[in-house]
Amino acid sequence: MIGSVENRVVAVPLIGDGFIAALSDLVEVLLALEGTDPTDAQVPLSPFLVDGSGLGALNRIAGVLVPTQTTTPGPRLLDYRGRALPPVVFVKVLTSDLQLLGHLVQALGLAHLRGAPRVESLLAEIASVSWARPSTTADLIAAFARLHGLLDLAWTDDTAALFEELQAAVAGCAVVELRPDTEECYRRLSRRLSGMWGARSPHQQICGGDVGEEYR
Repeated sequence: MIGSVENRVVAVPLIGDGFIAALSDLVEVLLALEGTDPTDAQVPLSPFLVDGSGLGALNRIAGVLVPTQTTTPGPRLLDYRGRALPPVVFVKVLTSDLQLLGHLVQALGLAHLRGAPRVESLLAEIASVSWARPSTTADLIAAFARLHGLLDLAWTDDTAALFEELQAAVAGCAVVELRPDTEECYRRLSRRLSGMWGARSPHQQICGGDVGEEYR
């Protein structure tokens, strides 16, 4: 794995509004719960959900992730035939922030399973106005879990190979044409990223070999 004890380097694919919506919705949950007495309810809540610590972590994560979905943060990727590939960029997040995100998702899932009234009503309200249009509160929690799972995806040889080739590109290079062996690494990584996210993304198009024409 690339990074340090304090930081994680993670691969981020192009997903779009659904990715940003999951972050935004989770921030809304924490804002609404901040300051709530975790014991003053029919179902006690995890301190992670009410002490405000998660908001700082999510804001830092959003500051890194949102540009990957709304701008062009890295070079344009081409396969070895010169056809366009959906981008994958590598960003650095604090290890502690990623761990806290996992705790938040776990705590929300547990509160949902226990039927915590405050959490259930809040999730239903947010689900009704979310950009991602989740059908149920369970779908909303699943989106949060996918977000964490994608960022926490295990680092493999494929990930390392793509990272190293992109790092080796000349600084400021606008286009990187992947070598055939690295393209295969890219494809396998993209399948893993698409499988973790679940919802439709440009990377799902390459699973059957579709590339070019701006990801069709």
